[in-house]
Amino acid sequence: MRRFRSVSLLSVSLMLASIVLSATTADAAKQYIHDALTQMGGEQKIRAIERLRFDAVGHRAWLRSRNGQTGHTFSSTTESQSFAT
Repeated sequence: MRRFRSVSLLSVSLMLASIVLSATTADAAKQYIHDALTQMGGEQKIRAIERLRFDAVGHRAWLRSRNGQTGHTFSSTTESQSFAT
């Protein structure tokens, strides 16, 4: 009986610790989001964004390929996203 009690106390303790840690983690995550929104000008300013555009250019150079050539390539991409409702 004593062994069962210690195992059940351990189980309850682990379960409570898990609940407390998950609540703490959730609170910390909410605080990170709140801090990030504040640093970007506030939630209303972020919600007012209607469109985003992302332009990127890449460059790849290689010194030697299988056939002994050297060279480089360029690539570019543009991504757009509209948030209008």
